[in-house]
Amino acid sequence: MLRRIALLLLCVTPLSSQVKLTRTGEQVDVVINSKLFTSFYFGTDAPKPYFHPLRAVNGTVVTRSFPMEKVEGEEPGEPHHRGFWFGHGDVNGIDFWLEGPSKGKIVLTTLGKLMSGPESGSFTAEFQWQAPDGTPVLEDRRTMTFSQIGAENIVDVEITLRPAAGAGKVTFGDTKNGGFAIHCVSALNVMTNSEGGRGEKEIWGKPANWVDFSGAVPDARLDDAKLGIAMFDSPRNPKHPPFWQARQAGTLAANQFGEHDFFNDKTRNGSLTIQPGSSLTFRYRVLIHGGDAVTARVAAQYKKWSEKEAAR
Repeated sequence: MLRRIALLLLCVTPLSSQVKLTRTGEQVDVVINSKLFTSFYFGTDAPKPYFHPLRAVNGTVVTRSFPMEKVEGEEPGEPHHRGFWFGHGDVNGIDFWLEGPSKGKIVLTTLGKLMSGPESGSFTAEFQWQAPDGTPVLEDRRTMTFSQIGAENIVDVEITLRPAAGAGKVTFGDTKNGGFAIHCVSALNVMTNSEGGRGEKEIWGKPANWVDFSGAVPDARLDDAKLGIAMFDSPRNPKHPPFWQARQAGTLAANQFGEHDFFNDKTRNGSLTIQPGSSLTFRYRVLIHGGDAVTARVAAQYKKWSEKEAAR
């Protein structure tokens, strides 16, 4: 009965929703239809900005709590896997993926106006990627847009990267440790991709337009709700389609640069260099849906979104 109620609640969700963004200290809260969807953290206590947690339309949390919180029954993962984030393990030889005194930091420089709206909400923020000694390496401008359509919460992210003043050229080196990433709850353990791959063996390190993690997520308020997270890569992104750092334990990352790791071939070089005065722009969509990749029509949704992206 509870499962039927949960599904009914998903089905009667309005086709579009009021989205409200509010800053509280060093975070931005994203509220959709009066329910907290996620929070964006950019404080000095974290070496990189991140969202935590992400929730489905029915309120179920779909991303890991560790290391931000300790939740009973959740196995701790990697301490640098913070909810939903972006980073890379080799930028001019500096690690912006792992964390620690010898690693780089991604620091907020400007938080733009928070735009709430009847159908979507958005904000733009600017960051500086700094070497361990504080030297600027990279400028990073992101626009993040949030919406809810039917039974799906959606995040669209555009990231533009350019060398910092005086930094010279900036090279994103070839490593599997990097990309646009989410750390899913362990219950989302059914993995599929756009090429028909299933499971870690067929998806890890393989090129694909999208990857989906789904499963029955335990929730004390409901019967286990079958939910999923799909990540889309824009056809206009550099080196599209990306390789995927996809692990059964919940790590999902689109990585354009990790060729010698993913192919297990040290002669390959997947690095990419941004020259002074130039920039790279990446666009992604995250879709949090009910059901699995088939019932949520993830392939059709990617096709529709990618056609709009290609026409931009």
